[in-house]
Amino acid sequence: MKSSEFDSFIKNLSDHEFVIFVSYRYHGFLKKSKEKLKNEIKKRNLSSNEIEIYRSKKVDHNSEDKFKTCLRCGSEKLFVETDFEEKPVSELSSVEIAIDTYRCRLCGYNPDKETPKNLFRRVRKIFRNNKRTRIINWNSF
Repeated sequence: MKSSEFDSFIKNLSDHEFVIFVSYRYHGFLKKSKEKLKNEIKKRNLSSNEIEIYRSKKVDHNSEDKFKTCLRCGSEKLFVETDFEEKPVSELSSVEIAIDTYRCRLCGYNPDKETPKNLFRRVRKIFRNNKRTRIINWNSF
């Protein structure tokens, strides 16, 4: 993300979204970006009490479609993350498959990449498939 895109992104977040973003993602940024985040907190005049209140609640959203919100923070700001795998089809051919999943822009959570700790959730994850796959290349030898 370019610096101007980053600045625009954080300025367009509500106070609640901004606190969630900083809470989960701050340590992954470089020094210059961390300074921008600190300056934005000062500009918004967020007290430590307000930050704790925002941190403890999920983001309120207007969407009635629960599948389009982050399970961890409640945000609607999701994007498609694509991973690629090569799977053998026969001894002499394979296919390259693109796997699309959703990741939250605020907290970085991708439920399809996390192994549930609870057995019931593991079983439910098998039957609930949010992944989209598509063939990219068919390789023959």
